[in-house]
Amino acid sequence: MTYLQKQQARHKEILAELRKIQNKVSDENREMPAEERTSFNALEKEYDVVSESITRETRLNERESAAGGRYESAPAVENRGKSGDGEEDRSKESKKSSGPFKSFGEQLQQVIRAGSHGGRVDPRLLEVRAATGMNEVNPAEGGFLVQNDYSEKLSTGAYDTGVLSSRCTRLPIGAGKNGIKLTMIDETSRVDGSRQGGVLAYWAGEAEQKTKSKPKLRQMELTLKKLIGLIPITDELLEDATALESWVNQLFSKEFGFQIDNAIVRGSGVGQPLGFLNSPALVTQDDEATQAAAVINWKNIVKMYSRLPAASASKAAWYYNSEIFPALATMQFDAGATSGSVPLFIPANSAAGNPQNSLLGLPLIPIEQASALGTPGDLILADMSEYLLIEKGGIQSAMSIHVRFEYDESMLRFVFRTDGQPMWRAPLTPFLGTATKSPFVVLDTRNGS
Repeated sequence: MTYLQKQQARHKEILAELRKIQNKVSDENREMPAEERTSFNALEKEYDVVSESITRETRLNERESAAGGRYESAPAVENRGKSGDGEEDRSKESKKSSGPFKSFGEQLQQVIRAGSHGGRVDPRLLEVRAATGMNEVNPAEGGFLVQNDYSEKLSTGAYDTGVLSSRCTRLPIGAGKNGIKLTMIDETSRVDGSRQGGVLAYWAGEAEQKTKSKPKLRQMELTLKKLIGLIPITDELLEDATALESWVNQLFSKEFGFQIDNAIVRGSGVGQPLGFLNSPALVTQDDEATQAAAVINWKNIVKMYSRLPAASASKAAWYYNSEIFPALATMQFDAGATSGSVPLFIPANSAAGNPQNSLLGLPLIPIEQASALGTPGDLILADMSEYLLIEKGGIQSAMSIHVRFEYDESMLRFVFRTDGQPMWRAPLTPFLGTATKSPFVVLDTRNGS
């Protein structure tokens, strides 16, 4: 598909979206609310920009036709290389990227220039937006979605630098959706008549009456929240696309990875994901009656492990505040005077298949988001596959030249839309026994009382 065909197709899509919004307002006989009006206005502005691009391209085609066709030396619109670039160079660059930009740095440069006062909107930015099927950003204000392949690299980088998020169950949300509702089995007990939310199988004689059962279901709803990052860009850095790309990749990935992990641990669920520390699914193991303040002992470790569901035993890990490492590294099980002590802590690489420190055979991983020593969350036993993260493909980028103008800096903004919460709504009562279980276990406050 040529550039002109892409723009014409987008033209039709925008008209259809405008008509859809207007018909909905007319059918419901109401005024257009502020949020809907903003989307409508943004679509109208994009329509005008696309119209101008179509007019320019059509006029150029007509002139070339009148002149006897395209000159072989003229660069194609889709390959907008620098002046003097050869076909071989453009061919190499096209293999690096599936979109209209040769590099992420080049696209960032165009986003920033589009956001400058009186700045020109590069038509390739509109191609990126059209490819995503999203229309939530106003091009006149310099907001655009990051090209698909670069968007994937950025979001993957954020998850890779996050210790917890990289271990969660992740679910992408399609275009035009703002969240998801999942139908789940409502199981909070494993006793007869409660498993799988109420399914019961039983042995019965041939002539005995059968009792029917059915599962109880619940809905789990997640709505996308915005995680926003601001990155200052100096005028010197703006001129170097390679350095700009490297700089943004590092800052964006590390900070977004940290914030996502922090929300997974202690998010309030209001305007951000629900962290497992604030979830009703959390299990808090009591400290020992004679335990000193701000201390962890081997009985805490063993009892926390006993609260883990059997299905999570092979997937869980310990996450801890580095302040408690000295206690963990010397942790031993007291087997009594005749048997001595058995170490619970196994150092990394001390045995085959043990590339990192472990406690009771499970990985032991330090995280910055763990709570202070002596408080719930300083040591966490968790199966992160039981935490669900949703994400919207497409990272929005925009800029402002005004925030740090006196320092020769621009401010580049990224918006990542995500949400998350534990897939368990409550601890599970076991089939036999009374101690509830959960994939998220912490140790209660140790205040020495």
